[in-house]
This record gives sequence, structure tokens and C-alpha cells, in this order.
Amino acid sequence: TVYPNLGFDEFISMEGFEDPEIIRSFISDRSCFERIVEEFEQTGDDERLFLYAVTMQNHFPYYVDEDRLGGIQYHIQLNGLTDMESAEMYFSLLRQSDDALRYLIKYFESQEEPVILVFFGDHLPGNNQELMPFYEYLFDGEIANLNLVQTRQMYETPFFVWSNTVDLPKQEIEIISPNLLGAYVLDAAGVRMSPYFEYVNGLRSAVSAINSKTIIDTSNRAYDRTNLSSDLETLMNRYWVYVYDNIVRDND
Repeated sequence: TVYPNLGFDEFISMEGFEDPEIIRSFISDRSCFERIVEEFEQTGDDERLFLYAVTMQNHFPYYVDEDRLGGIQYHIQLNGLTDMESAEMYFSLLRQSDDALRYLIKYFESQEEPVILVFFGDHLPGNNQELMPFYEYLFDGEIANLNLVQTRQMYETPFFVWSNTVDLPKQEIEIISPNLLGAYVLDAAGVRMSPYFEYVNGLRSAVSAINSKTIIDTSNRAYDRTNLSSDLETLMNRYWVYVYDNIVRDND
């Protein structure tokens, strides 16, 4: 229901996969990436392909039993630590994802068609009982007592942008939010942008990240959304208007 309203021509669910590899009870990243290759190869020479893939291999839950361990090729151990089986399972799943990612990048390295791959996570494993011992070991204290910086780290995930032909700048971005990432990618690719993305791309000169409660400026200073400087408030008020226009008006 939602994806056509976002402009997608096709939505492919797990039922659209033929005999995929299953890890635990989810389609593996390798099978997902193989489907990406399949869709790419079926795209005509005069067509463009924008594909947004949501992987499930490493999704919650992480409780460990023999059935769930089946299909996981690695057993990464946190030596000397106790009650860490769920964290060990998660890291073992990530290692298997690395193998799948290597396959995907090596495939597109051999293609002449310009391709950009963008990888990002939507969130870290949740603060739940299975991973609580690992998080408390990591932060050397109870989750309830985390400071603002540590709490933010609970929600940060890595990302990277890779291309086989586009001359992307080699840089490391300390922090960015998903609502700014799209504009960054379009700008790096030299793609013509809509007025919405043009404004968001310009906003990046002053703002590094935006979420529902906090604005982080390019000096890495965090502001509560209800207590912004006058300059930031002007920029953000215009941003909210662009967001509304981009989402609501275009779908009226």
C-alpha cells in the first residue's frame, strides 16, 4: 500500500523469492543481494534502476538455540565474557553479511554501467534483555544511567557510499541523518535534484543531523528542537515547509 505512494513501480516481498537461502527464519543477505543482481540484469540498456532493499537476516530476536544457530557459518566468541551469547550471534550474523557484501561489490566492480551503492542501518539491536549484558559491559554501567552522548551512540549506525564509476569524494562523514543522506548521495552523483532536495542539500552547510528531538549543527553542537538559535530556527522552519510540500502536496 505504501510503496506505490512513495513512487515505487514494484514491491517485492519474501513471497517473490524462489527458493532463497534462509538464515534463522529470515531470507539471507546473500539471497537479497543476488536478487538485486537479477533485477539489475533485467533492466534495459535505456532504463534506470532505483532499488531500495531492506534486509532481514540480522533482525531481532537474538536468543540462541540449536535451531537458530543452524545456517550461521561463523561462531564469533567474546572470550572471557559471560552471558554474551546473543551478542555473539549478532556479530556472527554481521560477519556473514560481510561475505554477502563482498559478493555484491565484486559483481558491480565488473560492470560498465555506472552504479552507486548506499548502505546504512536503520537502528542497532534494541535495548532488550538478550543484549543488556553486552551493552552494560560496553558502557561500563547500567543503561538507565547513560549520559546524552552514550544514549545517542545507542542509535547511531555506520553507513558508506560506493560506486564503480562515479568519482565520489573520499571522505569520512562523522555524523549525518537519513533525511540528509539522500541529498548527499544525489549531490555526489551529480544528479539533477528537485527543489526539495536542493534545499536539503543546502541545509547541510549548517546542519549535520536532524531527528525528532535534536538538531546537530556542523560544529557538532546539539540543540533541543524547542530551543534553537534564531538562524537555525529560520532554516528549520523552512525545512518543515519543504517536507510538508514534498510529502503531502505531491500526493494530494
